Amino acid sequence: MAWRIRLKTGEFLDTPEDLSLGFEMNNQVFADSNSSLLPGTFEPNFTLPLTQHNRVLLNYPDLVNNISGFQEYDVQVFLYGQLLYIGTLIIKSANPTTASCKIISNPLRSIKSVKLNQIDLGGDREIGNSTAMLAHAKDTAQAPLDYDYVFFPIYNPTYLNSWTDDDRCKMQNHYDPDLEVFQVSGDYPALMPFVRVEYLIARIFSQIDAEYTFENRFHTTDELKRIVVWNGYSLWRDALTETINLKNHVPQVSQTEWLKKFMGVFCLGLFPNIFDKTIKLIPLKDILSRSSKHNWTEKLLYPITIDSPSSIPQAYDYADYDETGPYSRKNGRPKQEDVLGTYNDADELQTAAPPAGIYYLTNREWYVLFNPDNPPSFQIARYYDELGPAPVFDAERVFEIQMQPMHDFWPNSDFTQGPPNSAPRGPIPFCNLPGDVVYTITGETDPIAQTGVDALRWLIYRGMQPDLNGNSYPCACAPPYDAWGDPIDTLSTRLGSPVGIYGAYWQQWHNMLLGKNVPVKMALHVNDLVAFSFEDKVRIGSMDYFVKKLQVGKPIGNGYIYVDAQLVSII
Repeated sequence: MAWRIRLKTGEFLDTPEDLSLGFEMNNQVFADSNSSLLPGTFEPNFTLPLTQHNRVLLNYPDLVNNISGFQEYDVQVFLYGQLLYIGTLIIKSANPTTASCKIISNPLRSIKSVKLNQIDLGGDREIGNSTAMLAHAKDTAQAPLDYDYVFFPIYNPTYLNSWTDDDRCKMQNHYDPDLEVFQVSGDYPALMPFVRVEYLIARIFSQIDAEYTFENRFHTTDELKRIVVWNGYSLWRDALTETINLKNHVPQVSQTEWLKKFMGVFCLGLFPNIFDKTIKLIPLKDILSRSSKHNWTEKLLYPITIDSPSSIPQAYDYADYDETGPYSRKNGRPKQEDVLGTYNDADELQTAAPPAGIYYLTNREWYVLFNPDNPPSFQIARYYDELGPAPVFDAERVFEIQMQPMHDFWPNSDFTQGPPNSAPRGPIPFCNLPGDVVYTITGETDPIAQTGVDALRWLIYRGMQPDLNGNSYPCACAPPYDAWGDPIDTLSTRLGSPVGIYGAYWQQWHNMLLGKNVPVKMALHVNDLVAFSFEDKVRIGSMDYFVKKLQVGKPIGNGYIYVDAQLVSII
């Protein structure tokens, strides 16, 4: 018999010669954003004979008076004597002669319904009194990769429902660059760590089946390791706490929902391999540069045909922010025909003194309105500074990225609006999101308990950088440039920037999606099946393909099995 099922005890179930355990696997990177579907999931359904041997092994599922009810069993599935995959056998119904069963195979099954704030994130971390906590906050800002989180300032004018008399209440993690300290009190009570995504992903995959190994091939540089998630939960609970518990500082959403949305930012693929027991998180641009790993030309049963191409996005853009408040603005950029030119920086623009109009400054990632009058001047066209969709502006089909980065705020020269005078004079992350905090305003007696929002936002922490006064401050700006326009990193959080996320992570994959859809029928040997992973390219004839779907059918004999596959050609 081709198919065999072995229980964890080592005993095989009785299976008939014609048992069919065919299944279908879908490549997650071609799937939609439905987070209820886990990558790599498949559930073959089949009927199992209830021989006396099977009844004993499955605890007599056909007996009405069986008080234990149907149980789940860890199983190994063999094809032609080769271990193919592991899974969980579930009995759906039973009668005296047969049991209707299914086997669920997915190493991520156990984490599907678990929320981020319910996983083990290190418990209570004892820091100490307020002096120790503020010193600790600065330590994380100076050496972020030595910690699982980092503190840095964000301008958030709606953090408190009622502003206090102190403008510092508009800041999360207020930092005074002159004194080089973080500050917090009942009048400006927002102090919180931002969890690093690399650590968060490691904790998510620490829960998977022990037989699987997780490989994070995305967080390969210090810059990527400094990506963090936003939260509004303050350590000030009418006084500063002495402990940090990261469960309070992550979104209260399911792990799979959060993970798929984060992967959607950077065009990442998650590849659970049931055959070699690995789960890999890989930028899709990386696998495009590989050579094909399998040649299936001789496996074809019929000549290939070409289907109509799928409807692919013409552009990628962050979904609209769902927040309003002071200085709110949309993601967007001007139409390219309205941009009169590009200059490296403001000095170059002012020296050239071109005609009045909109220009792009590379080292600020700004579209500016320039006036050549004497003296020449310009102003940021704030509606434009997020750079909007990429690669085209007016697209009918847009892929919306569901986890947005923070805006930047550049205070004006006299600081009459925006962050307080004691804030850094440089780019500061900006949002309008109420916080979760308990505080008492000076002169009042009753504490205010405020519940915040659970927004999915992310930032790249840039380290300690100089502001316009030459003071050092913890910077998390969107472009990889400091307040003076000097490069400090390589990646912009904006999509359409010359060094933005579209060009760095999406463009190669977007071009690949222009390839043709090719359905094929094959006879694969079980060894070919075990050696395959969805991260692999396959070659048929003179073309390379990615496998979009793989449907394993009936055994043919001599180790071979019918397989239907949906391929996408690589241009």
